[in-house]
Amino acid sequence: MSLPGPDLPDPVFQFGTVVGAHNVDDILVDLINFWSPTYLAEVARRAGEAPDELKPFRSYRVSHELEKMPEDQTPGMIIANRGIQDEPSKMGTSRPGKAYYATWRYQFGVILSAKGKKEGGLPRAQRLAKMYAVAIRLLLIQKRDDPNMKPEWEGILGMLDWVDESYDGIDSDGDRTICLAHTDFNVNVPDAAIWATGPLDPESPFEPDSPTWPPVTATYLNIIKDPTGGE
Repeated sequence: MSLPGPDLPDPVFQFGTVVGAHNVDDILVDLINFWSPTYLAEVARRAGEAPDELKPFRSYRVSHELEKMPEDQTPGMIIANRGIQDEPSKMGTSRPGKAYYATWRYQFGVILSAKGKKEGGLPRAQRLAKMYAVAIRLLLIQKRDDPNMKPEWEGILGMLDWVDESYDGIDSDGDRTICLAHTDFNVNVPDAAIWATGPLDPESPFEPDSPTWPPVTATYLNIIKDPTGGE
């Protein structure tokens, strides 16, 4: 799905680049899973806690909204894909054709449970949830799906713009508290789809490989000589 650099040939796939919401979901889960231990440790250090205080996520769930489900383990990451944020636009050029630039709105929810003790008047679960949220916020601001970091990444994401953040306690039971904090982003995909391309003829739909453009077998030159010197 990634586009070639200026020194690489045009894509051979007839359909061109295409990125669906499921592709973006998968990338974001992998990106957070890959980088979150590093960012959680740094946030813990800056809060005066041990680097391993903020444990890795025990569960990931992609949904269309933020809500606690029985299967969620804590600490858990809930990624809510809220759909296309703005009307996709034709921006920049791709080869072949022209690319649609799309922006998805995402909410990244962190669900935490902790003893109900307070630290400076703040329940422990809320404090931890806010720490997780800032780690995820910083991660998404600073990192991308860089193929140089991880070869299976394809460099699909563009800018990730931070747009909102909130902290809502959602449940309390005895001396334990469950809290959900979320940080919200607009996730930009410069090449969500390519227009002015596509197959020239219907292909067999059940072939295992995507159809490619046929190889060039001949070239034709038509040389026209322009007169010089006013003749």
